[in-house]
Amino acid sequence: MTRSGTLGTGVADWRYLGRYLNDLRLPLLGRVTLALLQSVSLLPIAWLVRRAFDSIIPSQNVAGLVLLGLEISVPDRPATLMITQNRNVAEGITRR
Repeated sequence: MTRSGTLGTGVADWRYLGRYLNDLRLPLLGRVTLALLQSVSLLPIAWLVRRAFDSIIPSQNVAGLVLLGLEISVPDRPATLMITQNRNVAEGITRR
């Protein structure tokens, strides 16, 4: 709502939002960066699961499947830590 009480996005509304977000630029940039890193860190998991279904499971290689499960847990750990950190950043931003 604009100051006159009508619906719309006036210049004053955008200025107010800009002033509000000015102090939050660094935390917001950090949150976006963490989200991108988290997404990229999960890509190897998709490749490993594809490998499991394309070659390891059809060949009935149990030892290979167990090893693949351990390999999947390696990139999952940093992704979990990034999720936790991203939530902490978001909580800090919303409490302001």
